[in-house]
Amino acid sequence: MSSTGDCSIESCAVELSLYGYRPNLGANIFLTAIYSLVISTAAIIIIRRRREWLSYNICIILGSILELVGYAERIKGYSNPFALDGFTIQYALLTIAPVFITAAIYISIGQLAQKMGRGYLNIRPNLYPRIFIPCDVIILAVQATGGALTTSQTSTPEEAAKYKDGKPSGVIITIVGLVLQVVSLTVFLVLFSAILLGQTKSTRLSEAKSNEPTAWTKSMRLSMFIYSLATSCILVLIRSAYRVAELSNGLDSGLAQNEPLFIGLDGILIALATALLIGFHPVYLLKD
Repeated sequence: MSSTGDCSIESCAVELSLYGYRPNLGANIFLTAIYSLVISTAAIIIIRRRREWLSYNICIILGSILELVGYAERIKGYSNPFALDGFTIQYALLTIAPVFITAAIYISIGQLAQKMGRGYLNIRPNLYPRIFIPCDVIILAVQATGGALTTSQTSTPEEAAKYKDGKPSGVIITIVGLVLQVVSLTVFLVLFSAILLGQTKSTRLSEAKSNEPTAWTKSMRLSMFIYSLATSCILVLIRSAYRVAELSNGLDSGLAQNEPLFIGLDGILIALATALLIGFHPVYLLKD
């Protein structure tokens, strides 16, 4: 297959584009609206609460901005799916954006460990961000390098055709970054589980009952935060595993050219994970 800048919706079949399809207008508009709402909500929280959980909010905003721009490019791709720049921009941004979402998750676990205790593994709470944030930076660097190489490798229609028919270095590096993300999230979930198992339900309830309604309310808030954080982490993990499989099969494969699958396992999952992180915000649920 080939991809050419001379093509248009009227003159060429969309299967010849790097997308392999015409991006769905409604789905991409919906996702841009979700991220616009998330960015606005995070900005309002920053204005109201100032420095409280500032790094958490900034990570969510940065990730959401990248997602927003990525889906905006896919909206433009509805009109012209043959635009090489538009494809590579959305590819790069939607690949690296979840790294900022996982950074927000990692920032949370240290504070959570301070509330719940060290857990079975007896790890100091301040070690969690010191371990996982640097890992996230490395993952971001690897994925950004892959995205940059992909951009350079699709700068002309001829290079784009070769890119679509194989797995050049940019895609391979991106796959490595996604695999690292899967490993990091898996380790995180293991440590997260150790914290939760370190404090049993009966212990939480007995503490709550001893302090009556106020402590019970705190316990409920804590449970809501734990469930939202765990769900967000699992959603990002599923998405990252999907992207590894997608890119490993090549962009000319049926998996890579299945937009409903991409929207469902990347777009919706990351949007839901981000919405949970902002909807069940620790500034409200972890307050004393």
